[in-house]
Amino acid sequence: MAAVTSPVKYVGVNMDHGLVSRGLNIFVPSASAAQNIPISAVFLAHFNVHTGYELKWSKSVDEISLEGVEFKALPSGLHERERDVITFVLPAKGSKGVDDLLYGVCVFHQNLKESESGDRSTVKMYSLGVIVDPYKHRSNSLVTSSGPAWKPANFSCGVEHVEELNQLLDNWKEEDGYDSFEKFFEAKSDIVNVMSTPSSPRVQRILPSENAKEGNHHYLLKLDSLLETLGPLIFKVWRCSLLRQRIIFFDAPSLEESCAFAYCLSILSTVPQELKSLIDETTACNLQFNRPIFSVGVSDIDWLKTLASNEDGFIAVSSDEIIMFKNKLYDTAVQLQREDASSPVMFQSKAKLPGAVNVPALRATQRDLKRFNVLVREYELYKDSDITDDESSLDWWAQVTEPLSWRYLAWSGFYWWASAGEKELMDDETYSEGIAGYSEIGENGNERLLSIVGYFQSLTKRIFRTVQDIVGDLDVNEPIVVEYSDLVEMGLDPYSTDDIEFVIEFIKLWWNRDAKVGSSLGNLCCFM
Repeated sequence: MAAVTSPVKYVGVNMDHGLVSRGLNIFVPSASAAQNIPISAVFLAHFNVHTGYELKWSKSVDEISLEGVEFKALPSGLHERERDVITFVLPAKGSKGVDDLLYGVCVFHQNLKESESGDRSTVKMYSLGVIVDPYKHRSNSLVTSSGPAWKPANFSCGVEHVEELNQLLDNWKEEDGYDSFEKFFEAKSDIVNVMSTPSSPRVQRILPSENAKEGNHHYLLKLDSLLETLGPLIFKVWRCSLLRQRIIFFDAPSLEESCAFAYCLSILSTVPQELKSLIDETTACNLQFNRPIFSVGVSDIDWLKTLASNEDGFIAVSSDEIIMFKNKLYDTAVQLQREDASSPVMFQSKAKLPGAVNVPALRATQRDLKRFNVLVREYELYKDSDITDDESSLDWWAQVTEPLSWRYLAWSGFYWWASAGEKELMDDETYSEGIAGYSEIGENGNERLLSIVGYFQSLTKRIFRTVQDIVGDLDVNEPIVVEYSDLVEMGLDPYSTDDIEFVIEFIKLWWNRDAKVGSSLGNLCCFM
């Protein structure tokens, strides 16, 4: 059996750039660390119902190309909202993949309520944003004394400016000119000024202070919302991300929330540093993260085709439905809200092939459902909603979960009898492995979020180490056979065809070896 993972513990470390959680073996950037990267550009984009998209004003350093940024800053569907926050990426000059990207964050405002009688011709829509190049200042990257910079720190570049951008756009009038934007650019792009900003001598926080303005927009603060929105499907999406698939979220209530979802999923599916020794060095380097590329639209189609040809995985969001029907641009999609569905819908891209009919939606497994119930209990998810344990939550969780199979029912009944009725207690202990609930972390909201990340990393470790135990003693040419009991040790569901396919694809991706899953369930009852 797989070793039981102890609850995650947190250790605060005095340093200039962040906090290391030794229980997780990851580096988490503090707000002050993110603020120490100068911006490379500021821009103002405008949409007019008569003239269309326009880059109204911009200023940049190093001749950064802002071609097409107005389309990134004003994606389709924004006309239905008064405000939103959009995160996006721009390929760096000469970049053909997802390794060197510029990160953009902009705030969107429109005067929908102030327009005359709802006349769209009088509506003004603007986005004010910044572009950050985290790779430009490599010598000043977020580096700790114990190891290299934590690359996901780059993924959140720019979010610390959201509140100031909102204030600038709130106070701006077109007749005033662009002096306020110029001053903002000069202050935030000056490397001497920005880099000399003193760091706090106190222990740095995992996330910004809960009463700090910039903290309200930190992506990881939406982790609860991601779990509550996806329900048991969170484990299915997480496994797809471990396969470094191209994943796109559609139909979110806001782009700010869906962009945060992309970031959170990337963090949940990051491979811990300690596992890199188990796999090929090049593979570990290239696949450690499934990068979030945030908001994409029709203007990104050619670039997405390039990523497809490079076999680069990513996590994106889109408000352009046409992307959903470009099935070669992604592997898996999740519709977060649909008028004809009471729960999120997850599907493979082949479901949108021309003429495709009766392609089943992807579902969570029964083990996922049980594990999610433990997450809800231990981390008090849905505590701010009206959902109760025995009402609508159970209904839609069941809708997104595979039904019980006859084989599962047969073995479960036998095992309940063989264990003298203690099966439920043993299951509960198994699904709680790696969880640090409120009893361990108290009421600290930031540590609670990091504890959830730690839980998913403990699941990742369990899969990698079980596979390594199987592969490690085999000759390179020796066939790899995964028994059903091995799937159980990985925390997977041996009764799920999707989980069986996942293991085969997982071994091919990370070890470049072909594998098959055994056909005998003879000893399975010993593990269920």
